[in-house]
Amino acid sequence: MKLSEIIKQYRIQNNFTMQDFAERAGLSKGYISMLEKGKHPQSNRKLIPSIQTYAKVAAAMNLNIDELFSQLNDSEMVRLGTTESASAPLPQNSLSCDENQIITAYRMADDITKNMVKRCLGVENNKISEIKVSKNTDILRAAHKRTDIKTTEEMDRFDEDIMNDDDF
Repeated sequence: MKLSEIIKQYRIQNNFTMQDFAERAGLSKGYISMLEKGKHPQSNRKLIPSIQTYAKVAAAMNLNIDELFSQLNDSEMVRLGTTESASAPLPQNSLSCDENQIITAYRMADDITKNMVKRCLGVENNKISEIKVSKNTDILRAAHKRTDIKTTEEMDRFDEDIMNDDDF
């Protein structure tokens, strides 16, 4: 089954409203609605929940995450969050799966694409220029807290769920 179907079926069988389930899961009602629809309402792209979201949904259904995953179709995707252990530096000669895929794609690309990649990465004349990336995630957010109206806790939680959604 899809996560969307599992959530909806659980809610119906247990007579929970979206709000009831959202409170149990610690997510916003709007995000539960998005999970049940399986897509982002503005971009219409498939929603890929994070591992943390799956854990919250499982807990709300009194399941452990393995039990929830056993109910999912093989085609369901999970966005893995970064943990301290996952962000630990790799040994000098090790490459992650992503790095291997990127290198393979780069090697298969034509010269124009390779030059575009080099420019995007700040590699000029085969020398890497300094790339400054902010560690402050608030700077990277495109939206800000609304000040034109009084917001409710539910509205704030929905906005936060949207901002943490990589598909937004």
